[in-house]
Amino acid sequence: MNWIRNGEVMKAKPPQSGRSKKPRGAILIGVLIILLTITLLGSTLASFFISVTTIADIELARAQSLYLAEGGIARALYELHQASILGTTTATSYDNVPLGPGTYSVTHDIYSGVITSIGKSQGVERVIQIKYRLF
Repeated sequence: MNWIRNGEVMKAKPPQSGRSKKPRGAILIGVLIILLTITLLGSTLASFFISVTTIADIELARAQSLYLAEGGIARALYELHQASILGTTTATSYDNVPLGPGTYSVTHDIYSGVITSIGKSQGVERVIQIKYRLF
C-alpha cells in the first residue's frame, strides 16, 4: 500500500506484533539468575566456614581439657614422689584449680592406688585415670 504526501511516495508499515525484537526481558532474567547463583554460593561458603570454625573451637577446647587433666596427673605424681622421698603417705585432692584457659580437679585414692584428674575448658571435660603400685 502506497500513499502520496506532498509529492513523496510513502509506504505503509506492516502491523507490529505485541512484542519487541530486542531481548530486554531475557537479559534481565539472565542477570537475576546469575545474581541468585552468586548469592547462594556465597551463603553456602559462609555456612561452611562457620561450621569449620565451630568444629575447630570444639577441638581446641577438647585438647585444652586433655592437657589440663594431664597437668593434674603430673602434679599428683610429683606430690606422690615428694611424699615418698619424705616418707609420708598423704592422699592429696584438688578441686577446680585454675590453669590457663580452664581448671583441673584431682582425686587421689591412696588405698587403691588410683589418681583421677578431670580437665575442664570451655564447657568440655576430659578425664584421665591412672593406677599405680608402690613397691
